[in-house]
Amino acid sequence: MKTVGLYPLSKLRVGKYSLGMKQRLGIAQAIMEDQQLLILDEPMNALDGGPEGLDFYERLVGDALNVLRPGGGVFFEIGDGQGAALRKLFFDAGFDDIRIEPDDAGHDRYASAVLS
Repeated sequence: MKTVGLYPLSKLRVGKYSLGMKQRLGIAQAIMEDQQLLILDEPMNALDGGPEGLDFYERLVGDALNVLRPGGGVFFEIGDGQGAALRKLFFDAGFDDIRIEPDDAGHDRYASAVLS
């Protein structure tokens, strides 16, 4: 439990664990046995960006507002076609110096912004 960061919570009932904590518990169960091979895959919910694919970015921008000082910046790798929506999200949250940069094929790939 300590290896996966759950040691302080070991007396908490599993039913009270968050989804992330349950995933760490699954990893703890897997590594308790002497495995020769352990394959860990990204859980589907981590890949699901919601109906418009922006849930992850909305959450991160909200978190950034709580930890960044003015002048602090964020940088994301983004999916093709998400640039305009990310630009609006940054602007609405109070960021400036917003940049959407393409990859070598010309597709939206990187978004960055600085907190005003």
